[in-house]
Amino acid sequence: MARQAITGPIGSQILLMKTEDASSPSAAPQAPWVYAPGADPADGVWRQGLSEEWLHNVWLPFWRGLSAEHREAFLTENVPPSEDWSTYLRIYWVGPSA
Repeated sequence: MARQAITGPIGSQILLMKTEDASSPSAAPQAPWVYAPGADPADGVWRQGLSEEWLHNVWLPFWRGLSAEHREAFLTENVPPSEDWSTYLRIYWVGPSA
């Protein structure tokens, strides 16, 4: 697993983890509701700055690289906290743009 640090505008850092095999649920990054507890998936506030980097460089490549079967297995093991999260994961974030 390769790691890449990104420094934000105020000097904080996040760590991006790129896995060798992003098609495996065992190589999963944190679920978005774990990464941003209490966030609503439709709220753009949590998807800006460092969180945007995480979403576009870590989560979405992982999620879109999974087969439908692996996505469902991930959601069985990591139950979304709301129907909104389920909708975003199953419908809005499956395609090429988010």
